[in-house]
Amino acid sequence: MKIGLAQLNMTVGDLEGNKAKIICAYKDLCKAGAEMVLFSELAITGYSPRDLVQKSHFVEDNYKVLEEIAQETRSVPAIIGYVDEESDEQGKHYYNAAAWCENGSVRFNAHKCLLPSYGVFEETRNFTAGSAPTIVEWNGRKIGITICEDIWTGAFLMTHRMDQLDPVEYMKEREVDIVLNLSASPWNYNKHKQREKLLKSVALRCNCVVVYCNQVGGNDELIFDGRSFIANANGSVRACLPAFDEALKVIDLDAPVTENEVCKELSESEEIYKGLVLGLRDYAGKSGFKKAVIGLSGGIDSAIVACIAAEALGAENVFGLSLPSSISSEHSKVDAQILAKNLGIKIQLIAIQGIIDAAEKELQPI
Repeated sequence: MKIGLAQLNMTVGDLEGNKAKIICAYKDLCKAGAEMVLFSELAITGYSPRDLVQKSHFVEDNYKVLEEIAQETRSVPAIIGYVDEESDEQGKHYYNAAAWCENGSVRFNAHKCLLPSYGVFEETRNFTAGSAPTIVEWNGRKIGITICEDIWTGAFLMTHRMDQLDPVEYMKEREVDIVLNLSASPWNYNKHKQREKLLKSVALRCNCVVVYCNQVGGNDELIFDGRSFIANANGSVRACLPAFDEALKVIDLDAPVTENEVCKELSESEEIYKGLVLGLRDYAGKSGFKKAVIGLSGGIDSAIVACIAAEALGAENVFGLSLPSSISSEHSKVDAQILAKNLGIKIQLIAIQGIIDAAEKELQPI
C-alpha cells in the first residue's frame, strides 16, 4: 500500500487558502502513486481555531469547504482534519474531527477522543470528546483513525485522563492493520524524540504500522515542526518527513526501507534557529506584515534578532536603527554598521543624546 503524507503549512481561519493547498497536495500525491492521502489535524481551519468555532457561519463555511474538497476526490481516499457539528437536546456540540473523503463525497468521519486542556491547549473550551476511534474497513484492511492526543496513552498518558478511554487499547483489541494519526503537535526543542518513542510504542502495542501526519508552520505563538513519521509494526522507523518545511511524500508500506526515507538529525543550534525563523516568517506573513524595524545596539542580542529577521523576511525588508548616545562605545556603533553590511540590510544612525538631555532637563526639578 502506498500512502501519501501531506505535511502542509495551514493558516488559522483561511478556509479558502487551506482548501487550495489541500486540493493541490491531493492531486500531486495521487499523480505520484498514492493510494491513500493523509492530512494533518484541523487542516481545513488551521490549528487551533479556538473561539472561531463560536462565530456565526464559521463551522458552516468549514463544512462547505470540506464538501468542495471531497468533490475533488476519486478512488484514492483523503483523510482530512476539520470541525464537525452535532446537535441534541442540550444544544450544539463541536468536534475536532477527521473526514474520510472518497469518490466525490465524505464517507466516514472520526472524532477526537482525548482533548488536551494543559499548557498551550484549551480544546475542552470549544470541543466535545468523541466516544471512540473510528475504524474503517478498506481494501481488506482495518484502519484506525486517531487525532493527535488520542495516541498519547500508555506510558505517555496524562494523569488527569486516567479514567478516560484509551484509544490505543481500543484499536489493539480490534486488531487494526494500520493506525492513522492526524496531528498538530507544537514544537519545542527535542520534542520529536519523545514523539518517535510514542509512535514506536503505539506500533508495538497494536502490532501494526502507525502513520503520523503533523502540521508545519507558525500560527500565532505556536510553531509546528512537521516531522511526519511512519513506524513499522516492530517499532522501527519506516520513513519521516523534514523538519520546519512543507513536504509531500509517498511511502510504499510494503517496500523495503531505504536510507533516503530516514531524515537526518539537526544540531541543537540548527533546530532552534530554524524554528525561530519559521515562527517569525509565518507570524509576520500571516498577520500581513512585510517589513521589520530593529534597533541595532552592536551587541549580540540585536545581532541574532537581525539575522533571524533577514532570513525570515528578506534582507530588503529589514531596517536597522542605530541610536547612539554619550554612553555608546565607538565599537558598538562600528559593530552595528558591520552587521548591517554583512546582512545586506539598510541602517540609519540617529543620535539621541539631545532627546536624553531634554528629558533629563524636564525631569530634573522632581
